[in-house]
Amino acid sequence: MLYLLRFIRMIIVFSAEIVQICHIVKRVNFTLISAWVSSKTCDRRVIS
Repeated sequence: MLYLLRFIRMIIVFSAEIVQICHIVKRVNFTLISAWVSSKTCDRRVIS
């Protein structure tokens, strides 16, 4: 029984870490995309 509880606790912690990693990845992707878009719009302004 104890092993089962430890196993369940490990799974819960592991899934929580995966969710946190997904949030971090989404945030980083959003920052990169917004920086890329702003650089592209700045390039267009300079060209025109």
